[in-house]
Amino acid sequence: KNTLLNSDIMTLAMADLVVSMGIRFDWTSFGMLIPATTKVIQIHTDARQIGFNRPADLGIIGGTGPAAKQLLAAVKARQKKQADCSWNGAEDLKGGTARLMDDFRAEGTPMHPARCAGEVARFLEEEGRDWNIICDGGEAAVWMGFASTASRPGQIHMTGPNGTIGTGPGLVVGAWAANRKPVLWYTGDGSLGFYAMEMDTMAKRGIPVVCVISNDSAWGMIRLTECALKPEEIKTKGHCNVDLYPLRAYEKMVAIWDGYGECVTDPNQIIPAIRRAVSNGRPSIINVEVDKVSVSPMIAAYLNMIKPENESKSA
Repeated sequence: KNTLLNSDIMTLAMADLVVSMGIRFDWTSFGMLIPATTKVIQIHTDARQIGFNRPADLGIIGGTGPAAKQLLAAVKARQKKQADCSWNGAEDLKGGTARLMDDFRAEGTPMHPARCAGEVARFLEEEGRDWNIICDGGEAAVWMGFASTASRPGQIHMTGPNGTIGTGPGLVVGAWAANRKPVLWYTGDGSLGFYAMEMDTMAKRGIPVVCVISNDSAWGMIRLTECALKPEEIKTKGHCNVDLYPLRAYEKMVAIWDGYGECVTDPNQIIPAIRRAVSNGRPSIINVEVDKVSVSPMIAAYLNMIKPENESKSA
């Protein structure tokens, strides 16, 4: 998969060897999440992808299925005894909100966007382990991707490697249609604006979705990149159409179909607000105010790559 979750990244950081199967080291990470000292075996059907953006110590041209079968057979032939621990390391490297970085428990208001994602992930971990999880938006999807841990296959749906934000509503309807499980739709305020009226479709179809908006009143990913790359220009000319300030009361939209809506500024009130939305049983919106200055690890890495001297705030 091209979208990495929190547990995946921790595993990569500790890996001696990474086998990349069918992955294109594209703009989502350029392979930067793999330490320079880690050996890389890259398997891809397209020879042009071998070593693209990230050098491969060994390149194999072929399909992932046949290659995986051959690798498994080779490993089994050499294995003498069972490993002392699981394939991805010690227990403390696995997922779960207790192992999230400090930013996911940050205090203060406007709250850190990681804290918003962390609270939502804690609700899912404790009360919604079987829910469908839809992550939409730029920075919002990155933070929720880090916070989320799947308990079953096909549980977490991301925007994908093309960065096509606004896909959340379609994924909500599709996920619910597939298994009729409740849906948590996590999105940014910019991405919400694309197809927000699809919530009316959800209401008509009786889809029990709780939409949590990580609302920084801006196109955060673009705004933060502009701040880091063109600070003097931003200082003198301001931003170009990325600010959505003041905070929009998107939670009022749900009154149209008698859903539950609430604006939250206190991180300790996110989970209680979600519970109230769940009790309503109709498509609901929890509109959470977050700060517009905290940079996600993905954007921090991107900025460091294109401008090494950058001193932007990193989470």
